[in-house]
Amino acid sequence: FSRNQPAKADLVTMIVTLYTWLAITVPRPHKEERFLFPIYPVLVLSSVLTVDHTLNFIGRIVAGFSRHKTLVRNQRIALHCLVWLPVVAMSLCRVAALHKYYTAPLQ
Repeated sequence: FSRNQPAKADLVTMIVTLYTWLAITVPRPHKEERFLFPIYPVLVLSSVLTVDHTLNFIGRIVAGFSRHKTLVRNQRIALHCLVWLPVVAMSLCRVAALHKYYTAPLQ
């Protein structure tokens, strides 16, 4: 239990940083992406941890009703793919759109 304490302390520090930044930024009437840019890594980490914990919780509930451990493991993997593949696709589309529409006309 004590071995995980530093990791939990780091996680709490990152989450507090995220909420502090959002508390400062969200009430502003004029938001620009450059003001949100420094918090993106922490926002992504927080999102990943939330989805991962939720999917693992659902997987544990399903595992409690099933006797087939291999099937449960495959269902967990499929559930993760079902969530993360669209996220990756949307992220790549956003990168492509930013590259296409926000480049300087140097050509």
